[in-house]
Amino acid sequence: MPLLRLVVLQDDVSWRVRQHLAKEMANLCHTVNEHIASKRLMPIFAKLLKDREAEVRVSACHALPRVAEAGKNGLLDYVAPLLDALAVDPVVAVRVAFAQAVGRLCGPFGKDVSQKLLVPLIQQLSKDDHHDVRNFILANMEPLTEAIGAPGISSSILPSLLELSKDAKWRVRMTVVDNSSLLARLLGQKLFEKKLQPVLITCLSDHVYAIRERTCEQLGEVVKIFGGKWAAEKLFTSAFAIYDKTTNYLHRMTCLLLLHYVAPHCQGEVADKSLLPIALNAASDEVANVRISGAKALGDLIEQVDRATAVAKIRPALQKLSKDADPDVCHFASLALAACPSS
Repeated sequence: MPLLRLVVLQDDVSWRVRQHLAKEMANLCHTVNEHIASKRLMPIFAKLLKDREAEVRVSACHALPRVAEAGKNGLLDYVAPLLDALAVDPVVAVRVAFAQAVGRLCGPFGKDVSQKLLVPLIQQLSKDDHHDVRNFILANMEPLTEAIGAPGISSSILPSLLELSKDAKWRVRMTVVDNSSLLARLLGQKLFEKKLQPVLITCLSDHVYAIRERTCEQLGEVVKIFGGKWAAEKLFTSAFAIYDKTTNYLHRMTCLLLLHYVAPHCQGEVADKSLLPIALNAASDEVANVRISGAKALGDLIEQVDRATAVAKIRPALQKLSKDADPDVCHFASLALAACPSS
């Protein structure tokens, strides 16, 4: 498409034409060399980012990461001056679109510029009044962590994440949980234990099941990263503290779900001392659903403990459960028993 025509289209009286141009700008920028994209197309795109119609600004924000990749040399001159306005745009849909895009700008802008220009915007958006804005900021954490590294995350982003872990909207809390294993890998054991582990322990008791489930999954990934021995020393005592037969059985179910996700990364003595007692305890629970999860947990641990322990401790418990009054308990116990050595 000739450049002169693009210049005309950017001022077209129909906002739908301008919106279509905004959608196509990424493809156009990637069909030309970087010089043309940076010096000739970027000024046109910048005008679309500040268009009077919100629908055009939304489309331009969605195209922003790919346009930035193609025209890196024009970012500071044409795009950077507009970012503050996008972060406080009066239209929620624009701020949502910008929140989806801003994390992916870290690569094109580079580490130093991202730290100075984008991190303050991300901090601001993480406190936005609209939950979708806060949620999408968290959903694009990976490119941000790659761009600014552990020191930048620890000093600039982590405080906002910790605050969002208490958000009233459960989907925002969920997104914090979703990033926890990524952050654990980036920040290391000590900082994870100090900052993020208490957040995840609290999430194990969240009133939303989906968050409890995702927390168990993420803690399984964390144990995979740091190892079963670390988990036995630093994690399991606090994580399994909610296992109590005198309180809501859902807490016990959460502990057994956590056991399922951490068991593959815990062998030998760690599985025997830290996990098996919980599974055996569940096998005698008065609630059938807990006994079902107990049978599954015992099955998860068969390959993780030594053969003698499986025969002496796991097999008798499964044999008892296979004769349970509840047919579902019997079914899952029998499945696990079939995989358990007899001698």
